[in-house]
Amino acid sequence: MYGEYMAKIEIVDLKKTYTGGKTAVENFTLTIDGGEFVVLLGPAESGKTAVLRSLCGLDDVTEGQILIDGEVVNALQPKDRDMAVVFKSVGLYPNLSVYDNLAFGLKMRKAPPSEIEKRIDFVATLMGLKDILAKKPKTLSAYERAKVSLARAVVRRSNLILMDDPLSGYDANLRAALRNDIIKLQQRLKVNVIFATKDAVDALTLADRIVYMEEGKIVQVGTPKELYSAPKTVSLALYIGNPKINLIEGIIDEAEGGNKFIFAQNEYAVDKPACRRAYMAVRAENVKVAGEGYPVAVKNCDNVGKNKYLVTFNFVGDKKDYLLLSDTPLEGNLNVSFDNAVFFDAKTEEAL
Repeated sequence: MYGEYMAKIEIVDLKKTYTGGKTAVENFTLTIDGGEFVVLLGPAESGKTAVLRSLCGLDDVTEGQILIDGEVVNALQPKDRDMAVVFKSVGLYPNLSVYDNLAFGLKMRKAPPSEIEKRIDFVATLMGLKDILAKKPKTLSAYERAKVSLARAVVRRSNLILMDDPLSGYDANLRAALRNDIIKLQQRLKVNVIFATKDAVDALTLADRIVYMEEGKIVQVGTPKELYSAPKTVSLALYIGNPKINLIEGIIDEAEGGNKFIFAQNEYAVDKPACRRAYMAVRAENVKVAGEGYPVAVKNCDNVGKNKYLVTFNFVGDKKDYLLLSDTPLEGNLNVSFDNAVFFDAKTEEAL
């Protein structure tokens, strides 16, 4: 059990402008409730960290409101908001043992010694830290230090845990291990979490909901599946997914019996409005080899592991490269079909 109750967190029309006039965030509205894991995703300087700093009180809010269980907390000091923060740097106290690092915040809040011991025992057992509680941070591995940093946030039993890209700087294997630890924590504790990252894999792996941001504004909010399968903008479609989504350029023309997307001397029936310049976006795993379909020529075929092959191909009469994922190696000429295609107006780069 993590806590008796999870608070409802509301962010309403948040705006943060820094000295010098730079607006880092604006028109940001979000509600977190019921032990939800929300990931703020976006490129550098998209406003993710500014949201976290405003939430926990490190930065004053320029406009808008932050509410905990309906109470506006804009004027409260960070210590009075009951939010735990995990930063990019681990930041453990080097002269304290792991146990004392975990106990430090609880002692500052004057928790009874018996309660401190109970909480640390619970979290240390949950995260596999019991064997290192007496050790100093300098004797720990990078993985152990990262886990202790997470445990220090969890042991507080706060209204909300804020994580500012805590997995950056680690290699792929350690990053994957820490993601698994965070997933287990979230499933076990059901604590409210806001996790900021520029890594789409982190977002797709961890989130109940993703908030994709660009230039301080929310572009789209939804489940990982929704953002992956139905992105609202070209930039989001390209940001999420590896390999990158195929963007096939053409026009949507009105025709008897239904509109057609016309590309590379081919026609594809669509239920979208006419558009003078459009993109059909389709992920590599949704390009299928078909007996009847659109003729293509295989340019290259790479074994990418796990019995998967990344195939580069061209449409007949089009030199642009596109990608498909196959369970078997491919070569020569063949036909393809498309599943789950998304269409964009190429001028606005917004979904049709």
